[in-house]
Amino acid sequence: MTILPTAPIVILARPQMGENIGSAARAMMNCGLSDLRLVAPRDGWPNPAALPMAAGGSEIIKNARVYDSLADAAFDVSLMVAASARRRDLPIKSADPRAAALMMLAHDRQSMASPVDASSSGRVAMLFGPEASGLDNDEVVVADILVTVPLNPSYPSLNLAQAVLLMAWEWRMAAYLASQQGDAAAPDQRIWINWFWVNWFQAIWQNQSCQMRPQPQSKNAIFSFND
Repeated sequence: MTILPTAPIVILARPQMGENIGSAARAMMNCGLSDLRLVAPRDGWPNPAALPMAAGGSEIIKNARVYDSLADAAFDVSLMVAASARRRDLPIKSADPRAAALMMLAHDRQSMASPVDASSSGRVAMLFGPEASGLDNDEVVVADILVTVPLNPSYPSLNLAQAVLLMAWEWRMAAYLASQQGDAAAPDQRIWINWFWVNWFQAIWQNQSCQMRPQPQSKNAIFSFND
């Protein structure tokens, strides 16, 4: 059985409908993610509408943690990735979901390799905004990476569960391919290509001259596709 690295945290900022939170939990379960954190859910928590929509992800709903602020929810996070349906005029790196997944893996590898390095030790998280408006600029600027998806430009908006599934799937596939890189019985060229990019992005994180803006004490990258 393939052993994947520690899965990212999913942070939902100001989620609105319990049904959407439940659907997001189901998407997480599909891809092997389990740590769900809610920041100021509009209708309070627990929400009875969430559990039926979670289906096989019901334990994720039962174990979800609620926080008053994004800073509180990200207390153990050293890399957050934020997704948006639109690009922002902000001084922040940008990436598509596939590149962002590789950057998350590279950060995770760096955390394991240098556990005493405070800038890289800690969890990886994906941040998603509320259904109606997505993340606001104050939330986006906390991130190191803004993720946008090359969808139909006339209608790029995804619902919350779709956004979570898309990002979680890209992480899972990148992690799976990277885990196979040492398997001589599976010399798939895609594995080696992905492994190259993981190490390339790891080098970027370690090289301050490659950064587009001054680095905070904790590296945060946030994903939210539904705004």
